[in-house]
Amino acid sequence: MSLLGGENIIGSQALRARLYSDIKSGSLAHAYIIEGKPGSGRHTLAKNIIAALSCLNDGDALPCGTCHNCRHIFEDKCPDVMYVSRGDKASLGIEPIREMRSSLLTVPNDLELKHFIIEDADTMTVQAQNALLLTLEQPPSFVSFFIICENARTLLETIRSRAPILRVEHIAKDRIDKFLTSGKADKSIRDAATALKRGEPNEYETVLMASDGSIGRAISLLSPKKRKPISDRRLLVSYAIERLCGKAGERLILTLLPEFPQKRDELVTQLEDLKWALRDLILLKKSEDAPLCFYADRETALDISSMIPERKLISAFDQTSIAVDSLLKNANVRLTMIGLLSNL
Repeated sequence: MSLLGGENIIGSQALRARLYSDIKSGSLAHAYIIEGKPGSGRHTLAKNIIAALSCLNDGDALPCGTCHNCRHIFEDKCPDVMYVSRGDKASLGIEPIREMRSSLLTVPNDLELKHFIIEDADTMTVQAQNALLLTLEQPPSFVSFFIICENARTLLETIRSRAPILRVEHIAKDRIDKFLTSGKADKSIRDAATALKRGEPNEYETVLMASDGSIGRAISLLSPKKRKPISDRRLLVSYAIERLCGKAGERLILTLLPEFPQKRDELVTQLEDLKWALRDLILLKKSEDAPLCFYADRETALDISSMIPERKLISAFDQTSIAVDSLLKNANVRLTMIGLLSNL
């Protein structure tokens, strides 16, 4: 089966096979929404589509990766591949979209098409989305758009109706491991991953677990500085789970409350980690071979699961979910945590 990108992309085989066929048949859409987590390969997919459309070689490989056009596209040197970004602002406003629209009628320099990669589309204001919609409805024939986002549902339905969604798939941790420690990764990445895997196997397993199916995220977590906040969160989760093995009530409030983050977004992230841990422990009640999302050591997780009644785990999971929902609705942080710890 021929795939877009060959070995240049990991995963998303069905999607890449369809894109390969569409490119060969000339049936690509003029705009796509590329959905996936940061670091999951969204930009890599966009560049491979652009390079495949611009490739100068006639072989079966799409793109070839070696011709002048391919090299310039992958090295970000092509003047016909332009990025629309929010810069250092919290949202992508209307001005960058207006600037993009003003350059639409300028014909391409090197390629047959001019390509716009719109980054952080989740953050687009309604005004910016409406301005983009006008462009998507009647674009010049020599222009294409790639709208990068984490969740396409944050975009207006009218935009989603004019740009098919390409979802970059979650990559299994064994494939991430293979990439990090094989010749496919840069030498510096390969050396860092290999050293961590040999010297601190539990920390390396944490990198794979915390990557959430994203190679880019896994690479960033090879840095001790990037990994420390995640390690700290996991330690706090483990500490909370240990307390669940004992008596609940006031003791939990007094000992755990000061340990949790005070900022809303950090606390939500912390509680999401707690939910993943509880989810693992509940599933292990059903099957010792259940796939784990939080625990790197299955034997440790099995021991903990055996010490906590299933009803208690389920109740803790439900109460944590309620707390997360409340925080997302701007409930008081401290009162929410007191309520959660009181019910664990």
